[in-house]
Amino acid sequence: TPIKSSAASDVYKRQIHMSKSIKKSVLIRVVASICSTLLCCAVVNVGMTQIKKVDLENEQSTELLKSIQSAEIAHYKWCNSLSQAVYAGKEFTGSSDPTVCSLGGWIYNSDNLTDKTIISLRDEIEPIHKELHGYAEETINLIKTNPAKAKQFYEQTVQTTVGNLITKLDKIIEKSEENATVS
Repeated sequence: TPIKSSAASDVYKRQIHMSKSIKKSVLIRVVASICSTLLCCAVVNVGMTQIKKVDLENEQSTELLKSIQSAEIAHYKWCNSLSQAVYAGKEFTGSSDPTVCSLGGWIYNSDNLTDKTIISLRDEIEPIHKELHGYAEETINLIKTNPAKAKQFYEQTVQTTVGNLITKLDKIIEKSEENATVS
């Protein structure tokens, strides 16, 4: 014959079942809370990493912009010094060595570039820049032997080359400003 359980026994069994159910419910909530906290931390870390990356890219773009603007100004001064030598007989104070000016320093030491457009422009600038500095020596020699030809060479060759160089530098400046703005 089946044994009948008492009311007290039924209450006890329900309390044990409820206790297990409450413990399970609390455990699930604790685990969910820990998981959501870890997920939140991961999202914050990813966000901080992206912010740092963008900040670094912005800083690099700004530094590049300053370097190129400085190089552009230096080459205007270089051109002015050569012009003074051609037209006023003053001593040329610029250099015929393309590696010693600020632009040459950037061209030959810019291995950390990542922007393909800027890398391409740098590669296009390098021979123009080298050629331009070589023209200084040629112009100075012409001043000594044939001043009229020196003026013609300066006007037709040097100024054209400087114009080409400045146009490409302006494109790098535009791209750097764009990169700094996008970042």
